[in-house]
This record gives sequence, structure tokens and C-alpha cells, in this order.
Amino acid sequence: MTTIKNKTYAQMSNFADCVISADFDFENNQNDPSEEQLYLIDDEENIQEIKPKNEDDQKIKKLVAKPCLGELNPQEKKLFYRYRYYLKENKEALVNFLHSIQWNNTREKEECIKLLHMWAPCDYGDALHILSSFFCANDIYNIKRQKPIEQMLILRKYAVDQLKKQPLKIIESILLQIVQALRYENIREDIEEILPKPGYDDGSLGPLLVRLAWHASGTYDKDTKSGGSNGATMRFKPELSDGANAGLHLAQEYLQPIKQKYPQISHSDLWILASYVALEHMGAPRIPFNPGRKDAVHESACPPNGRLPDATKGAQHIRDVFGRMGFSDREMVCLIGGGHALGRCHKDRSGFDGPWTKMPTGLTNMFFKELLDNTWNVRKWDGPVQFEDKSKKLMMLPTDMELKNDKEFKRWCEVYKQDQNQFMSDFSDVFKKLTELGFTPSY
Repeated sequence: MTTIKNKTYAQMSNFADCVISADFDFENNQNDPSEEQLYLIDDEENIQEIKPKNEDDQKIKKLVAKPCLGELNPQEKKLFYRYRYYLKENKEALVNFLHSIQWNNTREKEECIKLLHMWAPCDYGDALHILSSFFCANDIYNIKRQKPIEQMLILRKYAVDQLKKQPLKIIESILLQIVQALRYENIREDIEEILPKPGYDDGSLGPLLVRLAWHASGTYDKDTKSGGSNGATMRFKPELSDGANAGLHLAQEYLQPIKQKYPQISHSDLWILASYVALEHMGAPRIPFNPGRKDAVHESACPPNGRLPDATKGAQHIRDVFGRMGFSDREMVCLIGGGHALGRCHKDRSGFDGPWTKMPTGLTNMFFKELLDNTWNVRKWDGPVQFEDKSKKLMMLPTDMELKNDKEFKRWCEVYKQDQNQFMSDFSDVFKKLTELGFTPSY
């Protein structure tokens, strides 16, 4: 089956809620007075010929590249509205343009509907967005004079027409993933409830749950087709006793009440779903969850210990470990940077100590900024070799420093340091790839 892109699946549950409940409030919303004057119709005669300058063009490209959840600020909305005629050839800009419209302005509304039918046809992901509650939440409902049914029906009809053009396999995949979103929504909510943990580390279980999924998946061997998330073999002593997995019994214990409440979900599916929810809670785009992992019933299914990365080693070791799973240099850098943007090391577990960034419960590209821009010196202490910054509050592992010292690794570090949107998008994709190694989804 075709897998729906991240920015599409992110809306699945909300789309279903929107369609099923249709509980829109047309009466009580009010316009934001700060935006009342933002969208006066541009009376320039050559408005249809205006093209964005390089700076505006780059801003637009970045906004189009990331998931649009209706959170454009006034200046961003102004960009899409001002260059609307230029952008109508760009199908990926449609949703942002629709979010830029001030729907209580009659002239804007009418021009939008006209442009809608001139716009390059959007893909099915954007069509679903228009049908989702993310779009329902747009200020199309902040209209006091009349119920905005007419224009909403026009937009929805447009979206449905785009979906009708899709192959049957795409439609089938969309419907199946909507069902999956609804099926696992209660489990997601229960996972979200356990994430805040004031007495644990930095107040969140998020990094711990991500580490559980990472380590459960990072044992995969593409040549022998062994290891990986399928099986949840870390429940058994041989794998749990691997030094790299120290402390991960806690993650399993925190998730066990949810497993008991929902016996239909396997441990292996639960661990991966929990990591996705944790990542979303810490700022990542929603990752499409594909269920169907089966739990192993005996410890004989455990992969050999020693397959996970060793933080004391060099660039070749990194390539050996990640290459065994089938990752490129770019994916290696992305996975390490995302994993080490979160949480901290513990002396009583890995032997290392401290966080990598000042925001250990938020997924950002700060790891790459700290690695490349900060000054790092070998820490003088009684533990293994690690590096510390001048404040002595942040740390880096020997393998982290290899990302800076190796020419090819550093090239990708620079990319992610400069572009957080690219990093967030790539990390979601490559983390999903990691957690599905050796696993075939159930649909």
C-alpha cells in the first residue's frame, strides 16, 4: 500500500473528527482586530505579474516545505496573498494561500474562489488537509454576518474532486490510515498522559521512550534479516542485559499499564507508537504509525548483543553500525543528531553524564549548533572520555565529535544546523524508517 506523507497523516485523526462530529461554531468567534487591515485588496494593475524577490521567494519555499497546520503569522499570510497569481502554478502553495485569506472580506473571498479553479491541482495530501479540522479551525469561521457554509462547501467540493482523481490504491490507503488513526487514538491519549513526569530527569518521559524504540529497532541486520523492532525482544534478559540498554527497563515499566489496558496492541507496536507520540509531544511532525508487529515468545529470538552504537568509537564504527541497517551518511547524521537532541546521559547507565543541549525535552536542530559552534574540551573526571563546553553544563560523546571531524558527516551537520525545517522533516522520515526495519505493515 502507498504510505501517506507525514504532513497528510498528521491530519488523519482530526480529519475523521471533523467529518464525524461536524461540530462547528459559527456564532461566537470574533475577528482578530490586529489583522483587520492586513489584507486590503492590492489595487496594483500589474498584480498578476508580480514575482517575489529572492528573500521572499526563499521564505515562501521554506513555508511550503513544512506541514501547514494553519499557524501562519500575519506577515507570512501576506506573502502568500501578495504573490497569489505567481504562486498559482505551484500546487504545493495552495493550502498556505487558503490560510492567508481573510474570509470576511468579500472581494478576497471571491477572488480566492476564482483562483482556486485556476490553481495547479493539489495532491491528495493537501486535499485531505482542506477536509481536516486543521482547516476547519481556520478563520473562515470567524464570519459574523453569515454562516460560511457556501464557501466551505466550495472548498470541500474542490478537495473531494481532487481525491476522485486518485488511483484506487491511494484511496484505499487513505481510508485504511484514517481507520488506524481512530483505532489507536485512545492509546495515543493515554501515552500523552504519562509523558509529563516532574520527578524524572528533565520532567518528561519523552526522551526515554524515544530511546526505547531506537534501541529496540537499532539491532537490525539487513543481511541476515534479524533484529529490529518486530518482536520486542528487549523484554527478555539477554537483550535487556546489553550494557547499551541500561535503564530501559524503566521505559517498559511505564508503558506496562497501557499494555494491560489495551491487550490488543503488541508490546512492539506500543513501544514504537509511544516513541512517535513522545516525539510529537517534543515538537516533531506527526509520524504515520503502521501497526502489525508481533511479539516474540522466547528469548531465542533476541539478536546478538553488541549491535548498537558504541559511543567511545570513531567514524568507521558509526558507518559499520548504521550501514548494517542500510542507512546513508546523511541518515546517520540525522538519526544521531535527533537522538542526541533529546534527553541526557546517566553515569549509572552508560557511564557518561549530562545533556547535549539546553533543551533536552524539545526536538530542534540545537545539537548541530552546539556541536559546530561551541568550544569542546575533554572533561577531567573519573568517568569515560567525554567532552564538555565552557559552562561545563553540556556534553558531547566521542562519536558526536566524529560528526564534526569527518568531512562527509560534517557536511550534513552544516545542512541541519542551517535548516531546522529540513532537519525536522528528515528526522521524522528516517526515524520511521528505523522503526520499520525488518517489519512489513499489516496493510
